[in-house]
Amino acid sequence: MKYVVVAVGLVWFVSLTFFLNFVVAETQQSKITNMTSNPFVHYAIPTLNPNLLYTRILSPIEQVQAGMPAKDVKCATGLILVIKVEDGSPACVKPDTAQKLVGRGWAKEPVPYVTLDDQSECKGTEVPSSEFKKRIFPVLMMPTNSTATVCVTYKFESGWQSYQNKDLYPRGILDTCCFISMGWNTNHSVSSNKFEVLANPSLFNMTSTYNGSKISVIYKIHAKSDSKGFYDTSVPFDGCLSYPLAVGYDASEVSATKFHADFSIPCFNTIEDVYSVKIVSGMTYKEIQWGGDYP
Repeated sequence: MKYVVVAVGLVWFVSLTFFLNFVVAETQQSKITNMTSNPFVHYAIPTLNPNLLYTRILSPIEQVQAGMPAKDVKCATGLILVIKVEDGSPACVKPDTAQKLVGRGWAKEPVPYVTLDDQSECKGTEVPSSEFKKRIFPVLMMPTNSTATVCVTYKFESGWQSYQNKDLYPRGILDTCCFISMGWNTNHSVSSNKFEVLANPSLFNMTSTYNGSKISVIYKIHAKSDSKGFYDTSVPFDGCLSYPLAVGYDASEVSATKFHADFSIPCFNTIEDVYSVKIVSGMTYKEIQWGGDYP
């Protein structure tokens, strides 16, 4: 009997120690997180491994208490943000639940949301679209045998449920890796095999999106050693257009005469449009003047 009591006591002590370490560590890390607008909290569990940090997202109430406006609260993947009619407080719920809450008058229309990943890399220099009236167009530039990081934010122009051309996206999946293609527009688009492009996320489930939802995709673009040249297409922007790209040249060598002046890319009545393009690293751009009417 004595051994049973000792064993039970030992189990209770270990469990209590684990719990206290968890709470203390998380509380300490929460205080740090609350000084910023970052919705993620990082914490350690000393009993298991004091050097290993775990991550979770703050609850809507915790984010508001940390100074985040209710309309800017971030929800975990698969959940969307709704605002309670009575007091304006935020809540993260499943899409079908959101519709029920709106129908009952409990919540306002769902807030367009960003699919939540830790987008810490999505910061950089925003590339302008173009000024067609002034015939000014940006050209992206990068060295050969180098890797550039670009963040492209896509905005959904329709909710998935009301979108008419679902056949364009089998199983509701957006294949983001195929949006970037370095090539030439002559009589037809010709893609180059002198680049490697990685996208994160490379696949995105759109079945829970609403009109105005956004997703940011980090692209790693590697230009191989033999990639020097001028390319009519690269990173997409503004619907069916794409930035031209110069690889291995100084800015003084880049001019309108190096391109075919036709930067359209194949597109249909797609559900997504480019909201912004930011250069994180490894790339610059130059705005150049074009002759003629386009562009």
